[in-house]
Amino acid sequence: MKFTCRQENLERGLNQVYKAVPNKASLPILSNIHLTAEAGRLRLSATNLDTSITTYVGVSVEEEGETTVPAKIFRDFVSNLPEEVITLTLEKNILRVETDQASARLNTVSADEYPEVPVMSEDASYLEVDSEIFSDAVKSVVFSAAAEESRPIFSGVYISFVDGVLSIVASDGFRLSERILNINTPFENTFSVVVPAKTLLEVARMVLPEEPLRMGLDSRSNLALFHNQDTYVATRILEGQFPDYKRIIPKEHSLEAEVSFPDFLEAIRLADVFAQQVDSSVKIKFDPEGKVFVSASSPESGEHTSSFEASVDGNSLEIVLNSKYVLDFLGNVRSERIRLRTQNNLSPCVLYPLETEDYLHIIMPRQDRE
Repeated sequence: MKFTCRQENLERGLNQVYKAVPNKASLPILSNIHLTAEAGRLRLSATNLDTSITTYVGVSVEEEGETTVPAKIFRDFVSNLPEEVITLTLEKNILRVETDQASARLNTVSADEYPEVPVMSEDASYLEVDSEIFSDAVKSVVFSAAAEESRPIFSGVYISFVDGVLSIVASDGFRLSERILNINTPFENTFSVVVPAKTLLEVARMVLPEEPLRMGLDSRSNLALFHNQDTYVATRILEGQFPDYKRIIPKEHSLEAEVSFPDFLEAIRLADVFAQQVDSSVKIKFDPEGKVFVSASSPESGEHTSSFEASVDGNSLEIVLNSKYVLDFLGNVRSERIRLRTQNNLSPCVLYPLETEDYLHIIMPRQDRE
């Protein structure tokens, strides 16, 4: 195997697939990246057996071939080379990486030992969506997924496509985010799957807006497949039933408030200074006279209260929310005004960006500890 390529192109490809290299590999070979040089392209692949990433880089192939090379040292070495032409040559299980001023010799392992990495076949049935819109939708909900995997189904993101509507939902059992996309596509199949949140976030980060994102399912291998530009991602579908989240979205409310995003954000941030020293609880009191009061206290440090004007429809009500959950929502929404709705101090609190009807966030309130 022998080929030449630009340093910046190889670095970009290595950074893409490196996301699938496990920190602690169950098999030594998984710490390597699979390289295949053929037909004027270099295919790079990596997998941790749950998620696989494959991408292609344009190269000048002098001699076709394949091998696997230690991922970290290969990526780190290429990343520190100047932007110039690199020549890579495989001879007797040694990969020589050379430029005009630098060279390295890397030990390799036969590609025969590397697991097969799935990609989406050309004749596969897939749903095509706008990459930028999909990426934004994923980022607006994924923070609500559980960070721990004690309840695996909550560590994933629920994706459903029915009658032209793509729903993307994440929940950790205490909060929930839902984004709805109307897809104008001839794709007639329906599906609902839960895929790992971490993987879906990587997909959202790596897609290029110039090309649509294609999403397909491989039911035989229990995989969700994503394809954008020259990159393919395959990830296992999480087993289990995602909760019927529609049941917890309140159909009625006794209080509705419309608040300024900057005012609300500032008030929560100030209260969080005190709240995070205890259990991150903040009290939000809605006054029908047109004011919202946000407070938090710490037995060791003291207390804080701030207020701002708002539109409040309903009786006076005080709810207790997790300040981190509120800040996560505000950090992932772009809107000048926010609408809050709830039935009482123990009912789910629903938050909407005022400018859109395709996104909602729900936070379960806490009992007042006082």
